[in-house]
Amino acid sequence: MFLWAGIAVALLVLGALEWTGLRQETKMMESITWVTHTHDMESELNRLLALVEDIESSVRGYILTGNTTFLAPYETALLKIPEQQRLLMSLISDPEQKEKAVALEALIKKRMDISRRYIELRKNAGLKLTSQAIRSGESKAVMDQIRALHEQMVNRNNSLLKLRSSQVDRQVTLSRQIRITGTVLSVI
Repeated sequence: MFLWAGIAVALLVLGALEWTGLRQETKMMESITWVTHTHDMESELNRLLALVEDIESSVRGYILTGNTTFLAPYETALLKIPEQQRLLMSLISDPEQKEKAVALEALIKKRMDISRRYIELRKNAGLKLTSQAIRSGESKAVMDQIRALHEQMVNRNNSLLKLRSSQVDRQVTLSRQIRITGTVLSVI
């Protein structure tokens, strides 16, 4: 009778440990998904910045030369930016990051408007008047704000990544401890 009771208790304990271990594995997989998601979000954020920088450099090339072939990256970026912004927003779950992404969208729109204005000015008024407009520093100030906000978002993302990575580490450790405990109890 004692033997059967001991076996029943051992099986219950092992079952409970196995269930706990499976639960930990599920949590670990969710955390790993979040880590991957966080990496994806940063990649898309960097792609967005690269598109804005394409606008900046191609418009600069056009303004200096008057050659419209310099505007090809600008036109490509104009087409890609809205989709890139939608993709980025779809990856953001953190409210603080969402708020920054909305501010970033507004700054990018402002940067695109400035670029359009400079292109039109260069077409209609020439290099001298366009150069004077550029000296106002408006374009540089907006681009500096975009880069600063990008950096803030990357820093926030890295904080979230560290938090999520530490969660994965804790879950791996706990899962190991559960497995070891189960093995030891099985032997006993």
